[in-house]
Parts: sequence; C-alpha cells; structure tokens
Amino acid sequence: MIYKIARGYDPLGKMDFNTGHMPVILRTRNRHTYLHITISSLELSGAKPDLIVDDRSDDDDAHKYLFTNDPVDLNLDMWPRIVRKPQTNIVRGIYGKYETIQPPTRKGARGGIYWSAAYGFARFPQSAAIILVEADVLFCDGWYHKFLEEYHKSSRDVGIISGFKCSRNYTAQLWLITRDVYVRSYDDFHKHYKTRQTGGDIALRKSCEHAGLKIIKTPRALCQHIGYQSVAHPRRARKGRVLMVKPSLLYSKLCIPT
Repeated sequence: MIYKIARGYDPLGKMDFNTGHMPVILRTRNRHTYLHITISSLELSGAKPDLIVDDRSDDDDAHKYLFTNDPVDLNLDMWPRIVRKPQTNIVRGIYGKYETIQPPTRKGARGGIYWSAAYGFARFPQSAAIILVEADVLFCDGWYHKFLEEYHKSSRDVGIISGFKCSRNYTAQLWLITRDVYVRSYDDFHKHYKTRQTGGDIALRKSCEHAGLKIIKTPRALCQHIGYQSVAHPRRARKGRVLMVKPSLLYSKLCIPT
C-alpha cells in the first residue's frame, strides 16, 4: 500500500512512502542470550529483523555472537526461567544472517534509542514508520499484523504506537515510530547525549508530544518482557501493574509448559 504522504506530513511532497511493511529494528548491547531468544521468537512469529543495532558491545561472547559464525556459549545462567532451555548451550554466531551495525561510538540508553531510530529512517527511506524493539522480549502470535492494523486505523496525529505498557508508562520494549515524529523532532534525534543518560523512552515520548503528536497503545500487549529484572510473566494475564497477555501457541514452542 503506497501513500503520497506519510501520515499527512511530507514537507517536500516528493516521497512515496511504503505503509505496507514496517522495518523491524532490534536494539542490543552485551546481552546475546536475550538477543538469541528475541530473534528465535521473532522468527517463530513469521517475521525477521531487518536491522540489528549493537551499541558497541564489549562482552566477548556478545561480540562473537553478532560478528562471527564461531561457536558461542549462550550463558544459561542468564537464561530466563520462563523460557525453555535449549538442548545445548552452544550456538553459532549470526554474522551475515542479518544486517548488523554499530554506531561509531557507544550511545547509551537515551542516545541509543534516538540514534537507532534516526539510522532506521535513513536506512529505510521509503518506510512511513519503523518498529523499534528492545532485544529482551517474546513476541505474541500475530503481533506484526496487529501492529500494522493499529497503525492504519489510527488518526494522522498519532506519532508513536506502543505494543507494551508498564504501569502508566509506555516503555520502549516495542514501539512503532512514525516518520512524522522523526521529521518534526529532527534535532532531538541528532543531538549528542551522554552515555550515562537514561530515560530514553521518556525523552522520546516528550519529543512526540512537543511535535504535537499523540502516543497510543495497542489494545493488548504484543510482547512480553523477559529481562531478568522484569516482573512480566507470560503464564499470567496480569502480575503487579504490568499489562500482560495470556499464553499463546508461540509460548508453547519456547517456554516451559504450565
């Protein structure tokens, strides 16, 4: 599906933006165990990463997993309890399988979100939006198509659609970011941020709001956060203040049976 303008905002009026495919961009640093799980879940859902952005990992195994085809230890000590452990802890690195890039310098939590999004819009100039993913999630069945459905039925003043909500906040685990946000908040995406600066999701939400655009969420969460600090658990509809989804067929292929 092609529209002459992306969400009603094309200052030059010369681009044909593709709204039928949204590139999936994974963000990672030093956590190849979670990245491996996220990629496995993504492939089981019928999608694949269009781009992996590694924020200058300095862990030897993480670097080997991303940039070689050598055997790599998955480090099962970091393996989430909710996810079925593999038969072996050794896998091959993914070099050459997916497009993987690093910024010239480490960007940190806040700068990394902006830099990854900016690079994504430059790398996929025909895309009306990108899907930015923190590589520590399990995807739900049909998540990609549900994301696109939500995008196409949303109003033109929507700049970000969140596929995961924690408490009252829209966290950056799974975001669809429109090109409108990038164009209208261009300076924010190209600022220099210190690597120790956190709160990238909060900063990007403010950029969206200052651009006069809204942030909405999907009716139900489209992923589960599997980070070791997360209280999310796919066996429950709710736990604490985290919005959850019920277990799906996808979980049965990756997760420990209930």
